Amino acid sequence: MRDHAKGIKVWLETKRNKAFTVGAYINPGLFNQQADAGVFVSGGAGVGFNVGVNAYIGFIKGEASNVNTPFIDVNISTAIASATILLDPDTGNFAGMTIGPAAKAGASLVYTDTGKYGLRDLVNYLNNILNGQSKTEAVCP
Repeated sequence: MRDHAKGIKVWLETKRNKAFTVGAYINPGLFNQQADAGVFVSGGAGVGFNVGVNAYIGFIKGEASNVNTPFIDVNISTAIASATILLDPDTGNFAGMTIGPAAKAGASLVYTDTGKYGLRDLVNYLNNILNGQSKTEAVCP
């Protein structure tokens, strides 16, 4: 099964491509997976030319915890649409993809690192506190 992700990506153009993404994800819990929903932030740098903004919907293979990993983003954009293939940086294997409307143009290859915070993370944190761990020991991601 796949996690579903929605978000907005903003590309900041300097001498290197720098990407910053904020969005939300949901895993409906199908196929023996644990349901989860939350928010994510992603940032990275790479090569290519890509200027503009896009909104997207997409998926990442596997559990919601897979949102919280690095990816290699291969993006191609036109004035009206953008598509990104997400690859595992260790294996080069397909990890997911996004597609959506865009107001940008170009192509890029960007290494991104993503952090997430979901309802399951909050429940685990509160459970650790209720079981006697200090707030520091409970580790809120």
